[in-house]
Amino acid sequence: MPKTREIYTFQFKQEAGQLVKTTGKSRAQVARDLGLPPHHVMRWRQQNEK
Repeated sequence: MPKTREIYTFQFKQEAGQLVKTTGKSRAQVARDLGLPPHHVMRWRQQNEK
């Protein structure tokens, strides 16, 4: 059976990226806290900076 993809809202992505800035935690730690792969948080943070 194929794995279903998670769909994250724009607001969730922004807030995940902001957590790295505001909490001082690493991207990997924020990703673990949210139950996400670390590359998601890294990509979302980069997109927010543009």
